[in-house]
Amino acid sequence: MQALAEQLGIARHLECFRAQRVGSHEPRMLVDRCWDLPGVNARYVDFTERWQTDLNRCTVGVSSGDIVAEECFTLRFDLIHEFRAFPLEDPYLPRTLLPERWHGGAANELFQALHDLLEGPEDQYVDDILAAAPSIPVAPSSIFPA
Repeated sequence: MQALAEQLGIARHLECFRAQRVGSHEPRMLVDRCWDLPGVNARYVDFTERWQTDLNRCTVGVSSGDIVAEECFTLRFDLIHEFRAFPLEDPYLPRTLLPERWHGGAANELFQALHDLLEGPEDQYVDDILAAAPSIPVAPSSIFPA
């Protein structure tokens, strides 16, 4: 760890600690008591099933023009809105502490693929709206009142 910190030029800002568990519970029991991993996993499965169809459709439709930029904006907005709940409920534990058939990785991959696929047309849609919007002059005094 220290060698990496020195290589990155952050060694003077880094303190490392080593901890040891002193409780009697096995890590798996503690995880089961602290998080509803089956529930989180079920939500990952639902997310993946819900968005897989859109990923398949957009993979072809975005490049062919069958899916317009406005729809890309709406899809990406909804995708981000739905996915942003996961960091609040997924503890992002090491693989050894997760259920055998954990779907978090698949959901993350699907999210990233669709997010990236929609990004270009979605950004263009927003840019076009902003370019067409009338400019509103703002007096400096309204930004920084005296």
